[in-house]
Amino acid sequence: SSATTTRPVTVTAQMLKNTGFLPAGFRETNSNGQQLKALLIRNALHAEVLQGLVITSGGQPLSYKALRQISLDISSGLGGYIRDGRTATGAMNSWAVPLAGFGTSGGNGHIAVLLSPETLTGAREDSDRLYRFQVNGRPELNKMHTSIDMGGNNLNSAGVVNGRNGNFDVSVVSNGPVTAGGDIR
Repeated sequence: SSATTTRPVTVTAQMLKNTGFLPAGFRETNSNGQQLKALLIRNALHAEVLQGLVITSGGQPLSYKALRQISLDISSGLGGYIRDGRTATGAMNSWAVPLAGFGTSGGNGHIAVLLSPETLTGAREDSDRLYRFQVNGRPELNKMHTSIDMGGNNLNSAGVVNGRNGNFDVSVVSNGPVTAGGDIR
């Protein structure tokens, strides 16, 4: 099934193990017997964008002190917890989302991790690198957003160079015709 803005897709640890995204020996429960699951929905304003929430369920509830500490230590996604059974709350009360928005409810004393669209699309992996090859559907990965200082090095084997201005300190050399649409001085 596919995620909608109101109906999530649930991804379990076993599903991730079966497809090779988690190693076969990955434990599906924490020390309190809670199981992990991810809930993915489509953003209500931008249906092409996924949002995710990873929560624990079942098992024995964690103490509020443990929830606060664990949520602070989570480094991938936005760490949080479920304390009232209805709301996932971020570490230090930094965010809150109703569990109903992800088509679920939860018990008290469970961990929650909010996954941003950037986390889900691998933007963290993309970083600020400029890709040498086209990445389908991601033209921004092939686009410069600042000037490049070539450090005195050459730019060789260019096909067509398009731009608005060219400033040269020494000379312009051509092995073919030079065409100007304006004054050459």
